[in-house]
Amino acid sequence: MTASRRVVLRSAADVRPETPRWAWEGRLPLGAVSLLAGREGLGKSTVTIELGACLTRGELPGDLHGEPCNVVYATAEDSPQAIVVPRLMAAGADLERVSLIEVVARLEGDEEGADVELREGLTLPADLPKLAEAVCAAGARLLVFDPLVSYLSAETNAHRDQDVRRVLAPLARFADEHHIAVLGVMHLNKGETTDMLARVSGSIGFTAGARSVLAFARDTNDPDGESGSLRAIAHAKCNVGPLAATLLARIEPRTVATPGGDGLETSGVVLLGESDQTPRDLLEPPASAEERTAQDEAADFLRAELGNGPVATARMRKAADDAGIAWRTLERAKKPAGVKASKGSSGGWEWALVNPEPLPLVTPCGGLGGLPSLEPNNSANNSAKTAKTATAKGVEGRGDLRCTCREPARSPRANGPDHCQDCKRSIADEVPA
Repeated sequence: MTASRRVVLRSAADVRPETPRWAWEGRLPLGAVSLLAGREGLGKSTVTIELGACLTRGELPGDLHGEPCNVVYATAEDSPQAIVVPRLMAAGADLERVSLIEVVARLEGDEEGADVELREGLTLPADLPKLAEAVCAAGARLLVFDPLVSYLSAETNAHRDQDVRRVLAPLARFADEHHIAVLGVMHLNKGETTDMLARVSGSIGFTAGARSVLAFARDTNDPDGESGSLRAIAHAKCNVGPLAATLLARIEPRTVATPGGDGLETSGVVLLGESDQTPRDLLEPPASAEERTAQDEAADFLRAELGNGPVATARMRKAADDAGIAWRTLERAKKPAGVKASKGSSGGWEWALVNPEPLPLVTPCGGLGGLPSLEPNNSANNSAKTAKTATAKGVEGRGDLRCTCREPARSPRANGPDHCQDCKRSIADEVPA
């Protein structure tokens, strides 16, 4: 029997607008499909475990905060016994609220044999109706596919837009109808572009169909480089709200107790705060020798600009333009210059030296710390006289005076009658003998 189909027009006036709701505030919407994309081996799975664990405790910032929720994981690459459950334990998850997907096929036995059950892999979109039934029965609010491409059927070409959309479209309808957040983990391809959406493996249909795309990569400011544990979670796309700020995180080792009493080594993730890095920044290739030279000059520029305190990002951008320094070069120079970007008291982003060197103190000869003092460089016979007459007269009349900001063997330059041209500090009216 053929079902009767007809086209119905629905007036927009009859549609009630709804405010987007979030499983993870600003990043992981409820009722939609989202992606978490990054290189292999960086800790993407660990992040999804941490998010799920927070949901089971009702501690993830968002519209479900304060409401412990159930989550469902489909994990194709990690062992539940050796990796998934230990990570859940290390993250403090309520294990009773976590379900792992299995597909069971029952083979009927012959007249002399019993039925046989086989464990098989989940396949999309073929298994979606039964999967939806199981997820709804569990009352889950988060469904994770790790990685998403592992669950595509053999007939689905992950590099063909139409094939991918035939999988994501019904998955998105399921998420919308049941107000569930669906998160698919994706890998990045080996392309050289810094466009994060173009670097996600497979067809562009994955990033086009997802409502939110999160990029996961190494923190470009990690002092330990490729061997470091610092990561960044940047927002590459969002159709239901503004892009959220990039989050910094650290992958750390953790130990959980096993039934036998022995400790089992695993890993977890700790969120550290916000950063002004973008997805494009996270994909920038290493600098060449020529770029490193320009970077060194930019680092000197940063130290000079920020020597007197934090500067708003907008002002830094203008200062860099005026100095002919490319903004990307300035971004790369932040780490070697010891500069960190953070939100200021006004809420806007600003740059500041992490550990600025204190200005040297002007002290008499033999002062604290062995700092050179501002004193006449004349002979002993006229030093006292010079000290008494070294007032606001410029360099003249002071002898060969030296500000503490300069090397002892170099003479100072005047900037007005009583200020050093280099550091702009006031020179004392009386120079101690």
